Amino acid sequence: MALGRQRSTKGLDECGLPDTGHASDAKPVGATRVGQQRLQEFPGANPVIRMDRLDQGDRSTDRGAIPCEHARNERFVCISGLASFLRHGRDITVSRMSHERAEIEATINRYLDLRREAIAGDIPWTDLTEVFTEDAVFIDSVWGRHQGVAALVEFLDSSMKGLQSWDFPHFWQAIDGDRVFLRWSNLLPGTGRDGGELHVMGLSILEYAGNGKFSYEEDLYSESHLHDTMAKSTWKPSADMVAPPAERNWT
Repeated sequence: MALGRQRSTKGLDECGLPDTGHASDAKPVGATRVGQQRLQEFPGANPVIRMDRLDQGDRSTDRGAIPCEHARNERFVCISGLASFLRHGRDITVSRMSHERAEIEATINRYLDLRREAIAGDIPWTDLTEVFTEDAVFIDSVWGRHQGVAALVEFLDSSMKGLQSWDFPHFWQAIDGDRVFLRWSNLLPGTGRDGGELHVMGLSILEYAGNGKFSYEEDLYSESHLHDTMAKSTWKPSADMVAPPAERNWT
């Protein structure tokens, strides 16, 4: 976060990439010069991709409009996403030929169905491993890096305990080759000082590996924003809640 606040923003947009001047004209662009240098460490890796910005006012979603105060946090997600890509880019398998879009969309829909069932309490969160490969990598902004189904089961079971009253609404999705982007939020119980909902926006980046499975997921969100929002919420940790490990693995 400090990196995002201290860097010069002249000529750059909120994501730290060259500004086109019009959010509606946002198109995929290459990484910044520093990013291009770092990308050389990952032969064959795709450039960082800029998504349409959500800081131009309320946008309609399946839950209604997201207030601008939440949309402004987009820059932190973008910046942390760039930093994370430069750190973990080696975990992403780069495909020269992507799978059929319909196949990827079907797997996204299955993934989202499992999420909805887990949110409702109908299935355990560990059932999400159905759509991941045996050696899949999962990176979470708070819980760190996990690889392999056994590690994913332990992570999903521990990280979601005590969050039964939270919601995780899905807002939109995008596909770029085999890479998938899912926009969602942590929606906490209670309301903010202005009476609005307590959203902490997040972005998931997944890599589709074929056969209805993903080989990679990274969940990006601001840990400091989450802690600040938790302090404003009426939610209180339950006795079965598990705290993230003191020593988190990022490699």
